[in-house]
Amino acid sequence: MSSQQPQIDLDSLPPAHPVCETQVEVPTLRLQLSGYGYPNRPPEFDEQEEIVVQWFGENQRGTLKNLQFAFPLMMKSDSVHWFLRPEWYRTVMLGALKGWPNKEALAGMVRNGRSVNEMVIYVISSQLGLDDGHGGIKPSALLIGVACLGDPIHGVITPREFANWEIPKEEIAKLARR
Repeated sequence: MSSQQPQIDLDSLPPAHPVCETQVEVPTLRLQLSGYGYPNRPPEFDEQEEIVVQWFGENQRGTLKNLQFAFPLMMKSDSVHWFLRPEWYRTVMLGALKGWPNKEALAGMVRNGRSVNEMVIYVISSQLGLDDGHGGIKPSALLIGVACLGDPIHGVITPREFANWEIPKEEIAKLARR
């Protein structure tokens, strides 16, 4: 007589990373306390903030149906680039750098040490006009690395790819109307 061990359906177990309680319709930047939502938050995170992008997570098995996570950005929250207002920025692209539409610029980024598989977010804001070097102003735009989430059960959780290349045109038009 053989005794069989019951099979555990790992995909039915919740991820180790906190799932966002409310969902957003587009990848959304926000400032939050470091380690927010984690049950065993290290004490050194007290009073520290981080910038995250909230969006759907994916893993290789495709088992994270419609769960959104807060993916940390690879930039300090107090960076002057943000003017402490990440919510002013709209997401144009979120995904692997290899999805960058300008292949010539992509080749330059790779030559400068970036990987085509690096997860990045490209954001733009008409709230902050910058000198364009030609006597005009342009919206503030940033290309920043995004941290993926390692999960002991679900593997690496990456943000679902997103791109809306009309957003830069919209933000430029908003800035021109000011």
